[in-house]
Amino acid sequence: MKKLILIGVLCLSLTAVGFSMGFSIKATGGLSLLFGGDYNKIVADQNAYAATLPGITVASEYSKLGMGFDFGAEFILQFTDSMGIGLGAGYITASNESTLQITSGVVSLTQTYTPSVSAIPLTLNFHFFLPLGSTLRLHFFAGPGLYITTVKFDATYVLSALAINLTQKFTPDTKLVFGFQGGLGIEFGLSRNIALLLDMAGRYVSVSGLTGPMDTAGTVFGIPVHTTETGTFYYAEANSGGTYYAYQIVDDTMPSGASIRNAREGSFSLSGIQFQTGIRISF
Repeated sequence: MKKLILIGVLCLSLTAVGFSMGFSIKATGGLSLLFGGDYNKIVADQNAYAATLPGITVASEYSKLGMGFDFGAEFILQFTDSMGIGLGAGYITASNESTLQITSGVVSLTQTYTPSVSAIPLTLNFHFFLPLGSTLRLHFFAGPGLYITTVKFDATYVLSALAINLTQKFTPDTKLVFGFQGGLGIEFGLSRNIALLLDMAGRYVSVSGLTGPMDTAGTVFGIPVHTTETGTFYYAEANSGGTYYAYQIVDDTMPSGASIRNAREGSFSLSGIQFQTGIRISF
């Protein structure tokens, strides 16, 4: 008899938990403001270095890697009306083309950098919902993520006075990196099961250890050249007139020497702030 009572209580408990649980699907999209990591430090220092060169006029400068796009979807299992766990996936992408052009008399050097980064985040978030009224709710979320990242870097160098016109393409291997994301938002209830979202989120993800082929093609003194080498993306700072300026190099060995400091594997950062809008459908 006691066993039957215990089984009955257990069944009632499971039924109650089942009725208290629910799930929802969240879909968002918007803009990301990326911090850029070592790449943004490098282009800022290269602009500063060019400005110190005697007899040189700077016609245009590199720009930092900044604005990107961020899309995502998430399945949220809600234990209560105010708490839940979400499994999500998305797509992040950012790219930027900028040119440093310097001239001295009739001679000009044009260098163009085009970095592009993308990632597929697989996230696990804790969600907390705080009602503000009959149709408004605050929404907090945070958790770890696995980011499948791809980085590409193209560069062109044109020095017409010496018939130099080179294009380099660096395509390192895809990297799996761990990160963290979190944010808050506000939900506007459009109906009992549908809500409009406005979210602001932060993300910490840094990609380093970038190794892969570097393809160089073009002309040097009018002679065609084409080489392919495997290297690693390195960051270092070189001394010029008592000031150290950051630069990058793709090579099979880390930069070294008396005038070099802080040499290490370089990084691209997907860390930043996201502004998103979207919809959440509850079931």
